Amino acid sequence: MVRLINIAAWNANSLSQHAQDVRTFIHHNNLDIMLISETHYTKKSHLKIPGYNTYHTEHPDGTAHGGTAIIIRQTLKHHILEEFKQDYLQATLVRVTDQMGPIVISAIYCPPKHNKRHNFETFLNSLGQIHSWRRLEYQA
Repeated sequence: MVRLINIAAWNANSLSQHAQDVRTFIHHNNLDIMLISETHYTKKSHLKIPGYNTYHTEHPDGTAHGGTAIIIRQTLKHHILEEFKQDYLQATLVRVTDQMGPIVISAIYCPPKHNKRHNFETFLNSLGQIHSWRRLEYQA
């Protein structure tokens, strides 16, 4: 029997200010994975939720704006991939392996002023072989 993975995405506009809301939402909805954009995290930021791992990518200038995070249930077979960290786009990536095989899941943040096709193409091309079998199309 195939088990579905419950995933949600949210633009936080500062994850630190909404940490308890995220914990409640994850548990109330029995989520396996939560993708978060605009975390405003720095290297000093963290979020702990029992039974989950949190991975995050901050803005490359190190200040509290932009950024992404993935909160993932510890019982899911997964591993973190190399982050993508540019001023025009930040992405946190994990590879999850389940009954259907591996899939790469990413939380992405692209500020509105940088929302251009070539920025997404640059990001997707940086993934190389990770997405060679499952290409995403961006519609501008």
